[in-house]
Amino acid sequence: MIRLLRFASLVGLVLPGCGGSSSTSTDATRTEYDEVARSVASTTATAGGGGDTGAIRDAVSISAGTTPLGFSAGASGHLTGAVGSLSFDFDVTCKDASGSTQPVCIAGTTNSAAVDVSWAGSLAVGDFSAMVDHSSSWTLSGLTTDTATLNGTGRFTYDSQFTGAIASTYHFDFEATYDAVAIATSTQATIGGSISYDITARHTLTTNGNTSERDLDIAATLSFHADATASLLLDGSHEYTIDLTTGAAVAVSGS
Repeated sequence: MIRLLRFASLVGLVLPGCGGSSSTSTDATRTEYDEVARSVASTTATAGGGGDTGAIRDAVSISAGTTPLGFSAGASGHLTGAVGSLSFDFDVTCKDASGSTQPVCIAGTTNSAAVDVSWAGSLAVGDFSAMVDHSSSWTLSGLTTDTATLNGTGRFTYDSQFTGAIASTYHFDFEATYDAVAIATSTQATIGGSISYDITARHTLTTNGNTSERDLDIAATLSFHADATASLLLDGSHEYTIDLTTGAAVAVSGS
C-alpha cells in the first residue's frame, strides 16, 4: 500500500427590491453553459499540471514505482508534496499479472492498481476562481502495456466565482464516471476514453443589491483525444474544446 499526499451567465431572473432573492429551477442559458464549461475545464487540467489529468498521470507514475518530482517520503510510504495550490492524497494498491498484491509497485511487473485519490485547494484563471474538493476510486489495468486503462467513479464539490459587472457565483456537485480512460504509459498522457458528469449547480447572481438564484441540472461528457485536447459536450448540444495543457475551454462554432 502506498499513500501519497499531494498536496462557474449572467442571464437570470432578478427580482426588484433591495437585497431580495429568488430561486428557480430552469434550463441553463448560453452564458451559464459557457461558465460551466470553464469550471469543468479548470478541474480537468491546470497550467501547473494539476487537476484530474494531473492526478491520473501521477497515479500511473506511482503504480510504476516512481515518486513524482518534488515529493519527500515519510514513514511507512507516506509522501508529501504540492502542485500549485492543490493538495493530493493517494492510496494505491498494486497487483502483478497473476492478481497477487505486491508489497510495493514495480515498473514492468505491476499490471494493475486500485487507486483511492482525493485532491483539494484553490484554482484561479483570469476572472474565474474556485475552491475545489474531489475524491475518486479508480482501477488501473494494462500497466505493463503501451496503453493503460482507467475506470471508476468520483465526486466533485466546489464553489466558484466569476468577477465582472455582475457578480456570478456557483455551488457545484459533480458525480463522475470514468469510462475506459486511456493513458500512454510512456508519457502518462491521457489520450482516450471519457468521463461522464451529472452536474447539479446553484447559480447565484447579484446586481444592484438584488440577488437571484437558479438551480441547474446538466449532463456532461468529456472525451479525451491523443493531441492533448478533449471535447466537452453539455446537455447533448453545447460543445467545447478543452486544452489539456492550460485548462482553457473554447466553444465550438455552431454548437
